[in-house]
Amino acid sequence: MEEQTKIEELSDKLKTYIDTRYELIVLNTSDKFSNIGSQLITYLIIGILAVLFIVLLSIALSIYISSLYGNSFIGFFIVAGVYLISAALFLLFRKQISTPFRNKIIQEVLSENL
Repeated sequence: MEEQTKIEELSDKLKTYIDTRYELIVLNTSDKFSNIGSQLITYLIIGILAVLFIVLLSIALSIYISSLYGNSFIGFFIVAGVYLISAALFLLFRKQISTPFRNKIIQEVLSENL
């Protein structure tokens, strides 16, 4: 009779341990995803502001170059050419550029910090 009680007690403690462990895993996972999500939103806002800055700066630079050459379109073609060359370079070196970002995401997901 006493053995049955100890087995039931052990079984209850095991169930409690498994439930607690599951809750801990859920909390750690949600903490990591909320951290990654908040960083993503922050970087997205910074990226949007940077793109707006670059667009406005490009327009201003295009107008300035056009006024130097006396042609309404030459400045826009020159700036577009710079962007085309930049895009080609990014395309050529995309693996070297994306690797640090991928490593940062993996490091954040696998970190043990709470």
